[in-house]
Amino acid sequence: MKDLFSPCIKRKSMSIVHEGKTTTIRELCDQTGISYIKLLRRYAKGRRDAELVSMTPLTNVKYYDYKGQKLPIKEIALLENKSVSQLRSLYRRYGAFDDIEPRKHVYKNAMTFCTIGGVEYKIRDLVKALGVSRQAIYLQYHKKSEEDFISWVQSRMGSGE
Repeated sequence: MKDLFSPCIKRKSMSIVHEGKTTTIRELCDQTGISYIKLLRRYAKGRRDAELVSMTPLTNVKYYDYKGQKLPIKEIALLENKSVSQLRSLYRRYGAFDDIEPRKHVYKNAMTFCTIGGVEYKIRDLVKALGVSRQAIYLQYHKKSEEDFISWVQSRMGSGE
């Protein structure tokens, strides 16, 4: 009786030439322990001999330069505490991971947002004083340097728009 846990039980098989010998994918599957479907797909993709029965995953992993090391993007994502898609987007934008600066995050309503002329302003104070939305203030804050942002606020307060 055949082993019930054999990866190739009750499968039709196809004859192939492996390492100079004619064999079937089923026999190869029993010898290596690799599933029938996996061997069949590898054979269909053109992999032969050692690549066909390799136990290591045969993937095309792209390595990126990160602080003097070559690492896959998943490892960089773990180190940077960011998602893979976010890192891919940043890589497309900047071309390297070493040049990426963290964005400024200021999203709390109750904390001091900026100090202008010795007066501390919270985000809700700026919304009332400038008459613009919170999103407009955040957009200006992220687009400009701190000095340019303060001059923008002062010009809006002075003009009374």
